[in-house]
Amino acid sequence: MSARSRSTRSLFADHPQIFVVLATFFVIMVIYAAQLVDLQAVRPERYRDLAEDQSTATRPIAGYRGRLLDREGFVLAASTPTQQIIADPQLVEDPQWTASLLAPLLETEASDLETRLLPASPRDRYNVVATTADAQALAGIRELVADEESSGAFTGIVIRPQEDRLYPAGELARPVIGRVDPDERGRSGLELQYDDILRGTSGIEKYERGRFGSISVGERSVQPAVRGYDLTLTLDHRIQFGTEAILQDTCETLGARSASAIVSDPRTGEVYAMASVERTSEITCGVASYNRAAIDTFEPGSVMKVVSFAAAADSLDYRADDELMVPESVWVSDKEFFDHPGHEDQLMTLSDAMGQSSNVATITLAQQMGSQTYYEYATAFGFGQLTGLDLKGESRGRLRAPAEWKGSDAGSIVIGQGMTVNLMQLAGAFNTVGNNGRFTPLRLVVDSATPADQPQVISPEAASETLAMLTAVTGDAGTGAKARIEGYSVAGKTGTAWKVFDNGSGKLTYGTENDRRYLTTFGGLVPAEAPELTVVLVVDEPRTATSATTAAAPAFAKIAQYALRVLNIAPAGGDDDVPGWRETRARVRGTPAIAQDGPRASATSDEEAPEEPSETSESAAPPAELPAEDTTESSG
Repeated sequence: MSARSRSTRSLFADHPQIFVVLATFFVIMVIYAAQLVDLQAVRPERYRDLAEDQSTATRPIAGYRGRLLDREGFVLAASTPTQQIIADPQLVEDPQWTASLLAPLLETEASDLETRLLPASPRDRYNVVATTADAQALAGIRELVADEESSGAFTGIVIRPQEDRLYPAGELARPVIGRVDPDERGRSGLELQYDDILRGTSGIEKYERGRFGSISVGERSVQPAVRGYDLTLTLDHRIQFGTEAILQDTCETLGARSASAIVSDPRTGEVYAMASVERTSEITCGVASYNRAAIDTFEPGSVMKVVSFAAAADSLDYRADDELMVPESVWVSDKEFFDHPGHEDQLMTLSDAMGQSSNVATITLAQQMGSQTYYEYATAFGFGQLTGLDLKGESRGRLRAPAEWKGSDAGSIVIGQGMTVNLMQLAGAFNTVGNNGRFTPLRLVVDSATPADQPQVISPEAASETLAMLTAVTGDAGTGAKARIEGYSVAGKTGTAWKVFDNGSGKLTYGTENDRRYLTTFGGLVPAEAPELTVVLVVDEPRTATSATTAAAPAFAKIAQYALRVLNIAPAGGDDDVPGWRETRARVRGTPAIAQDGPRASATSDEEAPEEPSETSESAAPPAELPAEDTTESSG
């Protein structure tokens, strides 16, 4: 063995720590080599991304939500850029000092701001202090942040851009338009239904940053924001405003629980107004908390007789001046139905029978055509099914097939009892009569095309005869005389129904003469000779007037006359018949005011009526408190 080998072995033997040091050094070198291989060959992208994240930053670019416009271009809903002032309460050093600096700029009380700057809990790290779109206030805040003397007050304070949804007309058409949540996503109404179209897509700006913020000469890239689409509605803000105002006055005057109305064009189905109001206190009514015209269902009463008479004109070739033998009463199963006031057997023209709202004549016509035929016409008119508007919560009502009818249902259903409808379905039915018998779906969006293949529910001749019959309702002897409008012929139908309710016994009932609850309706077309306007409305639980003759018909006349002015619709008779009120003001330009809002009420859904209600027929005498002019109306 050589002297060098012995010397080396002696060195390691005498100094083993040297071996440990060398071994450690070797291991470290291997680890470093492995890291270099990983960095350069195995995962280079990961480290490049980490470096980029540290040297770049992004900021969002708001993609503003599209506007909702009425048919005249009036803005019903729009988004505007604002700035949110956000605090991390754990980092704010002196909330009182910060609040005192912000209060003059935001024009608010310092004490309110101080409360929002204080943590609500030990883990509270996020509080929205204020939201403002005031450019001057924001500039003032940024000056304070840049000032060395005051910058310390803004530790933990950040300003974040956002957008706010504004409704320039306040509560106008709120149940239809709906609202959005704080993140600008549709929460109700058309805002929810068309959320995908209205909602914009946010953009992103990516920029190079240094220790003191963005680098002006650094790299910068922008992914542009995409603004949501505007949506033009068929609503007319002037007619909507007038309709809501008239309904509110009607609701308050009659002491009603609620009232709803739809104003539309029978030729296109375009809805000019869809309004709902409800009671907010003992003496006031305000804009409803939900769209009652789409969601609430009710027994329509005699307004449904329009279907029976139209079906008879189409299937049995009846004309308005044809005579029908109307007996004193008619039996259906174990129920006897009468007219009110009663009469002996007599001949009536169909116009007279419609004008006097004859229950016996209606049931007689339904018996002649058969229950299945009546049912087919009722469904063709749109009852018992959705309207196609796809409104959130829309109800389809309840119209049972003849195979499910029991007892006296064949008599009750044809006069609007033992079934339920919503107001949109009634609007569609009257539109059909006014559109030469063609069914036209309701429309709320201008760009939605009217279907080319409109179903022909009844023939044009039958529709013309039905209009003639409905015109008798607003004649001197008709139940809807108070729906007349000076200078115009009006074709319409009244309806007074008893509401089903739980009287405390746990069973549904129509009540007694002492505690009945009424629901009144009116549907009408103007001008009757060539309809250009449809108005249907319902007044729920009126107290000071409990019939359609005195509750719903006058409200119809007011709404229709207002809409005729706004739309500049002339009487069908020509210029010689132009009423004085139309000559003096041919076109109305209105500016909506903020309507009074009411507390949220629970929506009523399809409440099933009892299968065999004890008072579903017309055999009982009308309540004593009904006005004399309404005694021809169906009390059910």
